[in-house]
Amino acid sequence: MTLSCPTCHIALSQRSIGGETVDYCSSCTGTWYDPSELSSLLRNTTALDPIDQPSVDPPSTITCPKCNIEISATIYAHDTGIPILKCFRCSGVWLVAGQLETIFEYRNGPHKTDKLGQAMAESYARSNALIGVADLIKSRILSLIFAVVILLFAVFMGTDIPRILRLIAFLILPMACIWFSDAMGNLTGIRLGLACPTITQSTPGIAVALGGWILMFAVFGVMIYGMVGR
Repeated sequence: MTLSCPTCHIALSQRSIGGETVDYCSSCTGTWYDPSELSSLLRNTTALDPIDQPSVDPPSTITCPKCNIEISATIYAHDTGIPILKCFRCSGVWLVAGQLETIFEYRNGPHKTDKLGQAMAESYARSNALIGVADLIKSRILSLIFAVVILLFAVFMGTDIPRILRLIAFLILPMACIWFSDAMGNLTGIRLGLACPTITQSTPGIAVALGGWILMFAVFGVMIYGMVGR
């Protein structure tokens, strides 16, 4: 069956590219690839002849030369940004001048590796950032420094010894949540008080440590409020 060019509407001739015989328009140099032809060409060809005319932008829609249905531009692979016209029914692909070379460069050049490396680097950086935040939340040194600052502030404000001792007692639980967050998160079967539910599943250590910091800031806030109210 002779196919017609979807843009020039003239009969397509045949041409050999990379060992594959494809349908080719002698006017606009657009090329029609059956499903296996394009993938085989890209997989088995090591070099392409230079194009003899400038690249052009593909139209937004064409009529499939085989199925006679309208097909719209779609992106070749998910990260290339290369729009191609692929029929969803027969899976044939229409490429305009320069597109095959662009796809070939992406498939065989450093671009794909660069994109993968960039994605991996970004993922690694995000992972490291999250690990850094988790380490800060679980930091024994940081929590100890903050607890000492609270106690020194209380002493500086003239708090008496009994209240200092109560403040230390209030700081024990949040400090324990931060210092032993993973161990405390694994505790189950503990009732949270009268008529309260029982902990039946383990809790992530980071959540326990975060709760410890919330309690510690709450103690500090109550202390400030009590001093201001006096």
